[in-house]
Amino acid sequence: EGGIHNSGSIIALTSGNSAAGLRLGSSIISGGITNSGFIGGANGIYTDNGSNISGGILNTGTTNGSVAGGIRLSSYSEVSGGLTNSGLIQGRTAISIDSNSAVYGGISNVGLIAGTNGAAIVNQNSGNTIDIITTISGGGQIGTIVGAINGYANVTNAGLWAL
Repeated sequence: EGGIHNSGSIIALTSGNSAAGLRLGSSIISGGITNSGFIGGANGIYTDNGSNISGGILNTGTTNGSVAGGIRLSSYSEVSGGLTNSGLIQGRTAISIDSNSAVYGGISNVGLIAGTNGAAIVNQNSGNTIDIITTISGGGQIGTIVGAINGYANVTNAGLWAL
């Protein structure tokens, strides 16, 4: 099965804009990241230096960035297999993708994606317009985005989007 699977707590004990509960630098993860617990720090999940996550990111727990991103992709990082959320992703910017990083497979949300500083999702990569789909689950859970969506995105919203 591979990948990283968390059902407990991963908490960064250091502060600063690049500290993270889960930080990947120059890393390749096969099998994705699955979180049903808590991942938190200045960033919840932070990738940089060409990191590649194949198999996507599945969050059913909480991913929290107290200073920066709930999920932050930087410096040529890629996620293939998309980002699926039915839990909570929050941070100053909940999901941040810099100009040379990408998420392939889009963002699917039936949980809560919340930006505490105005922006919920920022995609600065003009070469990778991301599909963002927020829906209501079969169990009636309403996908919610709190904050702006900035950058390059196609948004389909059947849930709640509040600025």
